[in-house]
Amino acid sequence: MKLKAFYISIILIICACNPVCSQVSETDVLQQFNTLYKDVKHTDSAIYYKAYVDFGNCTVEYFINDVLIYRNDICYDSENDLLTMEAVMSLEIDINDFILHPGKQTWELRVHPPYLLDTDKRLAALPEKSRMEFSIYSYGKAYKYLGETTLFETPLRMGSDGKEIFADAGKPYISYTGTFDAEVPYTLTGWSESEDLTQIAPEELKTMLVNEYESLGKLIQKGDMEQSLEKIFKSEKDRAQYRFYDKEKNSIRSEEIKAMWGNPEQRVQPLENYEMIIGGNGRLVTLQCSDRFMWGEPALMSLYPEDGGETYRMFRLFFHMPKGGSELELIR
Repeated sequence: MKLKAFYISIILIICACNPVCSQVSETDVLQQFNTLYKDVKHTDSAIYYKAYVDFGNCTVEYFINDVLIYRNDICYDSENDLLTMEAVMSLEIDINDFILHPGKQTWELRVHPPYLLDTDKRLAALPEKSRMEFSIYSYGKAYKYLGETTLFETPLRMGSDGKEIFADAGKPYISYTGTFDAEVPYTLTGWSESEDLTQIAPEELKTMLVNEYESLGKLIQKGDMEQSLEKIFKSEKDRAQYRFYDKEKNSIRSEEIKAMWGNPEQRVQPLENYEMIIGGNGRLVTLQCSDRFMWGEPALMSLYPEDGGETYRMFRLFFHMPKGGSELELIR
């Protein structure tokens, strides 16, 4: 049965503590976290980008700068010759997290046929009714709408009956790529100068990554927020910039961090049925569920009590290896 997961989308960074960070107490780190907004720049020229995705009758993976931002899950009921719920859907996704600098950014759509209902097998080819759209919405200070850039619209052609159908219907897979310009006022190093992870033996890299996940799982299970903040402080400082924190946003994020990293009532679930995915042009790596009904979901999950029952929380984590380094660090 497919899990009905309660999502709290998280983007985290874990960097080696610099000398200044290592010399301050845990209480000092907590105090610094609560005042991150004071160091945020360019608030008057803030620009937020959201990807708008719309899809139907196919499985689409959406990428920004070679990072998977969303994957839909469509199923085909062969017995009744119809597509199930979620066959048509649209939503917006924050993407500033994966925009490191102003200027040209890349996008990609990887389009697959839908899965056969309740199986791990796909249709052999893309249906004629497949559709997918991809746009970027921009917002300014106070989330004032600035405009929309259409990146991709479903290509159509005439079918044998004279009606318009998906131009690439009948193919087993198709990829579409392109670029767009982002006018963010900040520049972050992120993983742009990190080591190429494709140069590391896959099994060696996977072992390193699993060890990092298990270490973070223990930290989450412990529920010590101040200890956690020592690990994610640089992450949250970057987040404060690309989300343009003010005092109120900083306070809201503090409550989110308490729920994610400072809740000892969470029960971290064992890592199982996962696969390693390398992205970010070879500089980012993550673990995703490999099970058919959870494919693409984060591999690290916890259970926590809510409204008399239990709910899942998923931790989406991306690691990199700093230039000249030999260990993985969480970067998003």
